[in-house]
Amino acid sequence: MNGKVLGLILVLLLIAAGCTGIPGLGNKDGGGQANPTGTTGDTDISGACPGSLSDCEGYCVDLVMDSSNCGWCGNVCGSHEICVAGECVTQVAVAQGEPCPTGLTNCDGYCLDLTTDRWNCGACGNVCGSGQSCTGGTCIASDCPSGQSDCEGSCVDLNTDARNCGICGHVCTAPNDVCRNGACVRSDTVPACLVASQTRCGNACVDLQTDENNCGSCGSICTAPSTCTNGECERSGVVPACLVASQTRCGTTCVDLKTDESNCGGCGNACTAGLNCCRSTCVNTKIDEAHCGECDHVCTAPFDTCSNGGCMRSTIPLSCRVGQTPCGTSCVNLQSDEANCGACGHACGTGETCCSGTCANLATSESHCAGCGNACDPGETCCAPSSGGFSYCTNTLTDESNCGKCGVTCKSGYKCYKGSCTKGL
Repeated sequence: MNGKVLGLILVLLLIAAGCTGIPGLGNKDGGGQANPTGTTGDTDISGACPGSLSDCEGYCVDLVMDSSNCGWCGNVCGSHEICVAGECVTQVAVAQGEPCPTGLTNCDGYCLDLTTDRWNCGACGNVCGSGQSCTGGTCIASDCPSGQSDCEGSCVDLNTDARNCGICGHVCTAPNDVCRNGACVRSDTVPACLVASQTRCGNACVDLQTDENNCGSCGSICTAPSTCTNGECERSGVVPACLVASQTRCGTTCVDLKTDESNCGGCGNACTAGLNCCRSTCVNTKIDEAHCGECDHVCTAPFDTCSNGGCMRSTIPLSCRVGQTPCGTSCVNLQSDEANCGACGHACGTGETCCSGTCANLATSESHCAGCGNACDPGETCCAPSSGGFSYCTNTLTDESNCGKCGVTCKSGYKCYKGSCTKGL
């Protein structure tokens, strides 16, 4: 056999060996984790995906059609949605008896992709748990702590994060700009924080500039040894001591716990609006005889009563009727007085009513819908009619005048089905 023939055989053998090792086109072990829909079908070992596919955590995916990575890695489409041209699009219900397109399955009247749908993963009704995504019809866990989900590399709480509410990338916008229990709701249905520098995260008001559990945004946690500084997690080193002996370090600031309204008696213990910090205690200087008008200004006989921040002469001790409480020089009912709701000096905001000692908006409160004590049944929402008048309790899953949320009216010929206006039912 001459040299040319041997050379040709050697070249053919090298080509054959190379065809089984092209990066990005071969599964390195022939098994393992299932792959997202729209991928090459295998892991991307080299990081270089073929054609228009993108590398998402080691998998070559099609961001144009992958419902678990729609438009960008980690953007999971919601229930009854599929990925079309890189955007999550709501599936239209199909009429009974009509077939679904190839690759989709009829789940409760909707054509869904069971390989990527987090709410129907592998089978209709199979919902992936918190922190999991649907990959190739299998629920895959992320590396985030329990109760949090991985959204583009950040661990967030889908129940409270307004930028990832319910699912990654679902941003709450006005008027429904607050995320509560994984759903966008109106901000006026959530009690506002009394301290201007604080933000409500779930049921608590926190300072996003210093809170390690909500650093920069709700649910963004700083792990040790990092601390939250100016809304960013920074690695903490040696914390310098305060130069003034009477001060205590709270975060990056030295404060006097005896007088600081934001840290009264302890770091983060903020006084509510209208109260002052006197000797490490939040007090109302309008009525407090030991701190009348200002801290340590004590009212003494005969001017031993504090009223509106001034010491005045007391007369006959104030005796209130049953059910009333003395506030300054007046007897009030703390259960219904808007100027003293629940406590002396605690005034309700504009449009609020004092119901059983709690300020409530009768237009939107599920506990006091259109009237104090008028509570909606479980699953109902308090909605105000668009034509005006009193609010009423309704089920937004079936109400054609409030379908999905208050004020959304279905067009003629459409019915409200599970919170969506659907034709042909």
